[in-house]
Amino acid sequence: GFEHWHREERQDFKRMRYAVADTLTEAAAVVGGAQALQIIAAPLQELLACADAAAPSPSFDWRKVEAALYCVRSISKEPPPPD
Repeated sequence: GFEHWHREERQDFKRMRYAVADTLTEAAAVVGGAQALQIIAAPLQELLACADAAAPSPSFDWRKVEAALYCVRSISKEPPPPD
């Protein structure tokens, strides 16, 4: 887990997250927030389908879901295009 990371590793991870958020924000400005959200949500829906509570998949990785949600969050602040 993250608790075993060195300080520099945590800082690198944080910087990378900010860089990803900036890239997604720029992409959303080009293709539109709704289209970007649709692109990001597709893998999230697949991941959540694997997380069936009745029969959880051993290959399910919560970190992938968290990463996808972070991506959604990073573009959620994008204003909608003007009408």
